[in-house]
Amino acid sequence: MATRLFSTRLQEETFGKLELRTHESGESKAHLARQLIEEGLRMEAHPGIIFKPDLFGRRAAVSGGPAVWQIIPVVQNEEASGDDPIEAAAEYFGLPAFKIRAALGYYAEYREEIDARIRCNSQLAEWLREQERVAG
Repeated sequence: MATRLFSTRLQEETFGKLELRTHESGESKAHLARQLIEEGLRMEAHPGIIFKPDLFGRRAAVSGGPAVWQIIPVVQNEEASGDDPIEAAAEYFGLPAFKIRAALGYYAEYREEIDARIRCNSQLAEWLREQERVAG
């Protein structure tokens, strides 16, 4: 991915918060600033989507709910069953339907990223099942 140089001035308090966060995360200020700008732009474009840390980095999630990559397979399974996938997923997660729609909107724009996370989770689950089988 091509990059372009961008320079900005930050208020002293904001710069201090950025510096503190870089010490906590071990990331450079430039990396953290890029990440937060990208996430902010994505959240602005997709109301109801937030970003949360997990074991593998940061992930898009619905506010007050699970990660987008967790919602999409449930919606896809419900589509296959013939039920209303949004209502069924909302009931499954105990969320209002608009949060499922927010996840679907985010997925429509970042399908490859979410599909990769779903595949990674499936591979990890398969590996864990194999480890249990071997150990048992």
